[in-house]
Amino acid sequence: MSPRTKEQDEEIRKQRKQEILQAAILVYADKGYSAAEVGDIAAKAGLARGLMYHYVDFPLLDTTVSSSQ
Repeated sequence: MSPRTKEQDEEIRKQRKQEILQAAILVYADKGYSAAEVGDIAAKAGLARGLMYHYVDFPLLDTTVSSSQ
């Protein structure tokens, strides 16, 4: 198996970030922003909590609001 290219890594990162943002929107809609926790978003996205910080800067609210418009 050959290693992934930088372009493939970037595409995977972009896809994963979109999955996280979609999960955040769902969690915020369900629990509200102030009650939502990173662990809730991670669980909804199917990721480990610590891996969330690899893909996304927090807080997510500014990102999710601007992305959904």
